[in-house]
Amino acid sequence: MRELIEVIDKDVPFIHSNNISDEEELSFYIVTTMDCNLTCTYCFENGKNRNVSLSEKYINKVLDYINDKLSRRKYNKLDIYFTGGEPLYNYKFIEKTCLEIKRKITIPVTYTIITNGTVLNRRIIDFLVKNNFKIQISFDGNEYFHNLERKNRLGKGTYRRIIDNISAIFSVNEEVALQIRINISSKIIRAYQNYI
Repeated sequence: MRELIEVIDKDVPFIHSNNISDEEELSFYIVTTMDCNLTCTYCFENGKNRNVSLSEKYINKVLDYINDKLSRRKYNKLDIYFTGGEPLYNYKFIEKTCLEIKRKITIPVTYTIITNGTVLNRRIIDFLVKNNFKIQISFDGNEYFHNLERKNRLGKGTYRRIIDNISAIFSVNEEVALQIRINISSKIIRAYQNYI
């Protein structure tokens, strides 16, 4: 259903869907929004229109697209990755999409969210844990380097907020699947050369 991608691309610029499949699993990356609350110095989206999000009217179109792929071949598992911008800026879309997937998809589904970790709150954490999300949070090195590169819109560092949110995740469920991704810049490499 290439036409879905074309419709989304036409109606919602900068939103692209991509699917990866192997013999038994089908994976989709869903870009929920291009909006973000950070002003990372290296972001390739800086200077672009970021006020773009998938509205709830696209949920059924996304599910129709997934079901079309599932009907063409037998898969044992479906992997859904929510990404963005900051995907949690479009939390309602994620929540309602998961509810519809639960209703309409019959094979096992795993969810992953790729987030900067700054907008998590108890309601979102409870939802992610309840739905067995894998949570990937990115950092830019230690607190000093992270806060140099990843400031919020007010110019403040975000390291402590992310650490607090990770603690909040583990207070809800110590067994949650949490991945930490560290972005390495030339500044970080130069700073740590003596230790390598």
